[in-house]
Amino acid sequence: MNRNCETFHAVAVFLALLLLACSGVASAETADYSEHLKMTQRHMSCIRQGVAPKFEAVTSASAAPLLMRARMIFKPGEAEPTIEWLWNGDPPAAADLENWLRGWRMPCLLTDEDPQGVVEELWLTPADGQMEVGEAVPSVAPGAATVCYQSPNKQIPMQNVPQVYSAALAFFRFPADGEAPEVQIAHSVGERQFADAVRRHVGLYTPCPEGKGRRGVWASQLFISRPERARPALAPLGLVDFLGMVKGATTLHAHFDTNTMGCPFTLGWTLYQPTHRNAMNSGGPTNPNRAAFVYWLAGLQVDLPEQTEARLFGESSTIDVPCMVLKRAPPR
Repeated sequence: MNRNCETFHAVAVFLALLLLACSGVASAETADYSEHLKMTQRHMSCIRQGVAPKFEAVTSASAAPLLMRARMIFKPGEAEPTIEWLWNGDPPAAADLENWLRGWRMPCLLTDEDPQGVVEELWLTPADGQMEVGEAVPSVAPGAATVCYQSPNKQIPMQNVPQVYSAALAFFRFPADGEAPEVQIAHSVGERQFADAVRRHVGLYTPCPEGKGRRGVWASQLFISRPERARPALAPLGLVDFLGMVKGATTLHAHFDTNTMGCPFTLGWTLYQPTHRNAMNSGGPTNPNRAAFVYWLAGLQVDLPEQTEARLFGESSTIDVPCMVLKRAPPR
């Protein structure tokens, strides 16, 4: 029996790819992906913020907008978030902005939950005092909860090898009052019985000894059965090429500076459309400076025919991100 513990971040978006040469016999049903993100979604949807401060036009050596990037950490029992400046392009304006950010609230954060991180990016134009406010996005907070599990089998015991490419994305968590995990299949493609075999396999997981993981937190895992004749079809891409392939490429709205993110860097990505965001991961420790950019990229969908989406679900590749200022606005 394999008793090695494997740890997954609670809201990890880039999942381990397991190549399995086996298949199952049974029907499977697809669960709502958003159900498994309800913790993060609930926290983000309940955020309360006041009116952003207004700034007067000031004389500046540069007319270019100045980037301000802050991370807020909301902790149970503390109404006011802790503010961490990740990038401060205009220190004189930071005080007013920090007062505004300290007024944000996350009233739905429960006393037994872990701290929640939120990143906000803003662009301040000194010449006219205008401020562009980006979308607040979730960011893994320091010391975020993990899930640790033990699997009795290295492979899924099955009777038949799938004749077509099959994949299943499973979500699971261990309840506080039991050993058996709650398992749901977020999405599956290929032979329907494969997802049912995955469900049974994950249902046999047991939690690691106390102190090595946390109960009640959702983890996720991707399983793939790829016949020998099937080959991955996703090639490595540069950022510009990737953006040219997404739906609505000519109407994208974005403003990011990768120079402030430790560029150049490479993002791993996994195709999970059309049911939910594609997974993005920069590898190694989480870099909060990339949170808003990666979150935005993950929400873009590659323009693919429906049948091709099904064939490529779960396949992975990479996106090379150069040092650049990306600013795109929809045509007026």
